[in-house]
Amino acid sequence: MLISSTRNPAVKLARSLYHKKYRKLHGKFLVEGIRPVKEAVDTGAPVEIIFHCPDRLKSELALRTVEEARRRGIKCLQVSERVMESICMKENPQGIAAVVAKVEKGLEDVEVGDDSLILWAHGIGDPGNLGTMIRTADAFGVDWFILSGRSTDPFDPKSVRASMGSIFNVPIAIEPDPMRVASRLKEEGVKLVATSPSAEKLCFQADYELPLALMVGSEGEGLPEELISLADERIRIPMVGRADSLNVAVATGITLYEIVRSLSPPSSTSRKRLSPRARPS
Repeated sequence: MLISSTRNPAVKLARSLYHKKYRKLHGKFLVEGIRPVKEAVDTGAPVEIIFHCPDRLKSELALRTVEEARRRGIKCLQVSERVMESICMKENPQGIAAVVAKVEKGLEDVEVGDDSLILWAHGIGDPGNLGTMIRTADAFGVDWFILSGRSTDPFDPKSVRASMGSIFNVPIAIEPDPMRVASRLKEEGVKLVATSPSAEKLCFQADYELPLALMVGSEGEGLPEELISLADERIRIPMVGRADSLNVAVATGITLYEIVRSLSPPSSTSRKRLSPRARPS
């Protein structure tokens, strides 16, 4: 049966998830696009509903994803183009979206091993930047993403879309109090490396060793001095042009690349394992 009314209860639920208060109320979030939905299904995320539009969804990959979701017992609803456009914020949506139950983790859930690489982001305000940072963390094998301060919601649809499905691969722990984060990581023997434009060391001059947490701050203000003072190393990215700052997601990618490069054996293409990192449960 094709759903053609935007008043359908499942459709109204999906549309409500653009607002943080309803994501919190229902404990769910919205995922849009072929690759993010496929990643949700493939990783065994708690997908509750998949909406798909036959008039828009022609990709064989997407059609196989819907079939796999049905096989797993996930509710799959066919909707009209008008309904799909009402669900998705993006213009010309790809024709597939999903409602997924949130799996929220806190600082107490973070597991630190001898070879852990952690990204600690403080006060990130832009959901697009946050999603790109999650995707970057996934690409560089980050084990945990810790979010502190007054940061945007990682389950915001813009953040989820920018992560391109990586939100299902990198465990994210939310802890508003950064001092609690610092205390916990220091107790675990994690080396704290802070990014700061006033640091003397360049990112390729630092002595990186695991377990390690890279600390990055908000788009406008960076890390507060009280957090920088707790770091074992302070680093900056060399810049020779007229611009004196970088987008926080770009800066994170450059710094993670340098950390992974410096920790990788010369003959290896992997930072610490020859096989890909296991997907989080």
